[in-house]
Amino acid sequence: TSGRPMSTTVGGAGGKGGAGELPACVMSTTDRDAVLAVSPGGLAAQSRSEKAWGGGRATMGAYAGKVYYEVRVTDEGLARVGWSTSAASHDLGTDRHGWGYGGTGKKSHNRQFDTYGTAYGLHDVIGCCLDADTGAVSYTLNGKELGE
Repeated sequence: TSGRPMSTTVGGAGGKGGAGELPACVMSTTDRDAVLAVSPGGLAAQSRSEKAWGGGRATMGAYAGKVYYEVRVTDEGLARVGWSTSAASHDLGTDRHGWGYGGTGKKSHNRQFDTYGTAYGLHDVIGCCLDADTGAVSYTLNGKELGE
């Protein structure tokens, strides 16, 4: 995620990686901008800057198949959620390695911001979908599919 002061709750597998359990995928406490605060368990993040975007990545990546996660906005402010490679800037959607959907109702990639879906904010749930085999990225807002 990336954003100005806001909080998100990131849905992960929630397991500890035991036998028969998926390992937990949460926000990384190290792969992030200095202004992005991440809770000790990695399930919440908030930018601590009013003037700069703060971004970060999860603790694991997706390399094949279809992957989905959800973010619940739990505070006021703007957010941008989506997907990136490890080579991407934490400023999601501003280079060729990142794709984002922002609270202003714009999708972004390689510094191109296009009208997409609708604006979102406090109490909304954003779903982030990736088909790693085809490279297709799409999003949901409160359960409604927004398309590619």
